[in-house]
Amino acid sequence: MKNRICLFPLLLLLLAQIRAIAQQDTEFWFVAPEVSKGITTTNYDQPVGFRFSTYSLPAVITLTQPANPTFSAQSFTIPANSTAAIQFPPNFNDVENQPPDVILNKGFHIESTSPVTAYYEVIGSPKDNPALFSLKGKNALGTEFYIPFQTALANSSDYSPEPHAAIDIVATEDNTLVTITPTQPIVGHPANVPFSITLQRGQTYSAQAESQAGPAHPSGSHVTATKPIAVTMKDDLVDGKLLFGGTCDDLMGDQVVPVERLGTQYVVQKGRLNGPERAYVVATAAGTLVYQDGVLKGTLNAGQTLELTISAMSHFVETSAPAYLLQMTGTNCELSAEILPSLNCSGSSSVRFVRSTSEGFYLFLVTKAGNEGGFTLNGSGSLILPGSFTPVPGTGGVYVAALLTLSTAQVPVGNRR
Repeated sequence: MKNRICLFPLLLLLLAQIRAIAQQDTEFWFVAPEVSKGITTTNYDQPVGFRFSTYSLPAVITLTQPANPTFSAQSFTIPANSTAAIQFPPNFNDVENQPPDVILNKGFHIESTSPVTAYYEVIGSPKDNPALFSLKGKNALGTEFYIPFQTALANSSDYSPEPHAAIDIVATEDNTLVTITPTQPIVGHPANVPFSITLQRGQTYSAQAESQAGPAHPSGSHVTATKPIAVTMKDDLVDGKLLFGGTCDDLMGDQVVPVERLGTQYVVQKGRLNGPERAYVVATAAGTLVYQDGVLKGTLNAGQTLELTISAMSHFVETSAPAYLLQMTGTNCELSAEILPSLNCSGSSSVRFVRSTSEGFYLFLVTKAGNEGGFTLNGSGSLILPGSFTPVPGTGGVYVAALLTLSTAQVPVGNRR
């Protein structure tokens, strides 16, 4: 039986844990968040780039900024079953969506002649604050979003410019009216007061938190639009030592899916952070009940956030109405975050990824019991074995999960899988 895959590999990039959920598609919209340079001797924010992987067909990729006439369109061909990347600089000043509270022209539109997967990668120099943002194609486009953030940890004040949490928005059509109701003060706007902006195709806007404090992150902020938009959430240089010790400060973020793409059942698997990890449920409807492993943890109204502790290998989270689930995970004290896909996502029967460094590399998998023997990696059935899976608590044995460690011999650096 061939499995449908909703979870992409969990990749550890320079000790930063990144679990990406990408979709095969032929069209993507993305707005790149502003990332702090760091200190005078670093460039944590650059280089950055897009990485694309093809399947059985070659693809011609075209990258444009529809609202920016000075940006030269980039077009290149990728052979079948291959990977290619484009990096910035050059033209780095056209990439990051800053300053906040200003309408900008920095939205990216990506078109492909055949289905591909796509990522935006913050590489940095040195590579101390890397991150991957998985592009979700049509599944990223919608007209209503609630934006999840972690609320336990602050953005570090040791860097310039100061890192913050932010919501970045790009319009896909002209005359798009976007209304934002922030749950916490953002630059130029108070909490809980709706305001509207009008964006043309490819125009962007950044709603940045005023404060660096974790509890002041705008989790649950409501974003609506009259036409489809794409939204990125970022939480830059988060100071993890309060919960996980060490001296790690890390970028976290993801491309947000709209409310219509959410579900009610999720599996959260603990990563490799020092001690219990955290997950955050953001409700989209009043009176949403939240259960973890069958135990009621709380009741939320739309836009409210509930923090869950992730201490076991895997947990089953169920809500009475569609909700977001953001996991804060990582390795040691290095942090990453991801908006998890629900168990009822359609997924794909195959996914592509590239191991870009020799650092630790982990694969998180979830499937229904009985499907454990349906996985292959690079055509081999010997790397993902049925015995690697264990039952997920609270599912009555319906779901099983596995956390696999893959060596450079199994997945070489630079090789596509």
